[in-house]
Amino acid sequence: MEQLNKVELIGTVESVYIKEFGNTRCVNFSVATNHCFKDMSGCPVIETTWHRVLAWEDPDTADAFKLEKGSPVHVIGRIRVQRYTGADGVERQTVEIVASKIENVYYSLPEFQLLFIFVSVRQLSFDSPGGHI
Repeated sequence: MEQLNKVELIGTVESVYIKEFGNTRCVNFSVATNHCFKDMSGCPVIETTWHRVLAWEDPDTADAFKLEKGSPVHVIGRIRVQRYTGADGVERQTVEIVASKIENVYYSLPEFQLLFIFVSVRQLSFDSPGGHI
């Protein structure tokens, strides 16, 4: 049986750090993803998970160097566990995503136009006499 280590995330960028190693650059950033569900009482709950992402300079990851806090992003990569010893001598581990492809997520024009039309019609219905068009 073949093994697969692949992750695909669409989320919001939090912090971005670019590092240089001679002629090569890498970028570390955090991505927040949300999972929405209803609890036992039927109340909506939003659970946010933070993911650490590492991307080396490459044509497929070039968009990572243009990211800003709050940007929506699409990341494809693999999971890597880093083990290290802290200053206090305790063994620790951290999980990160090593990106193979990164894309900025932009809203396409048709979606934006649809949203604009919806908001415009909604505004008209509230401003019109009698509450409707």
